[in-house]
Amino acid sequence: MFDKFNINTELFYLSGKEERRKTLFLEVVCKKCGNKRFVVRYRLNSIKRCLKCHNLGDLYERISNRYSISKSGCYEWTSYLSKDGYAKIRYKGKALRVAKIVLEKKLKRKIKEGYETCHNCNNRKCLNPEHLYEGTHKQNGEDLSKAGSLNGEKSSSVKITENTAIQIKIMLKEEMAIIDIANKLNISRTIIENIKYGLSWKWLKI
Repeated sequence: MFDKFNINTELFYLSGKEERRKTLFLEVVCKKCGNKRFVVRYRLNSIKRCLKCHNLGDLYERISNRYSISKSGCYEWTSYLSKDGYAKIRYKGKALRVAKIVLEKKLKRKIKEGYETCHNCNNRKCLNPEHLYEGTHKQNGEDLSKAGSLNGEKSSSVKITENTAIQIKIMLKEEMAIIDIANKLNISRTIIENIKYGLSWKWLKI
């Protein structure tokens, strides 16, 4: 019965579902992304593009203009970073993780429930699809631990010793102000904030 309706069959197909409102609406499905929407029957021939694909296309273009390639081959995000150092971008009023968008584009599907975006390069700013994979939280934690990104004393990026980290944790527990701790120990506030919010020395219990 749908043959009489003119629709771009290269981009869309009709699912067979319909709704009766003031007139007949038919469900149109995008062949590329599977996005569904109901369209009034006499406007079927005017559909030239899938809005979801079009918007994602704009999003991908924005992402492609906001990274630089490091010597290690990482595509490092040059725009907004979250508190924990991950690349983020605004899309439809929401802040989305860029690595997740890139990985889902690579996989051509959503990330499975219970899984997350993992970096085998241990660079949170990296968007290189070859450096991203779908893994469990445990796998992600193991990767971070192996690469030393938990910021223990053996990490190459560490700026304080374990004894200093213990001092900081004790002072934070006593509700001492971050600026006072920084002045007392002659270290940056960022180091203390990272410890306070669990971004470094998380394993160290007091």
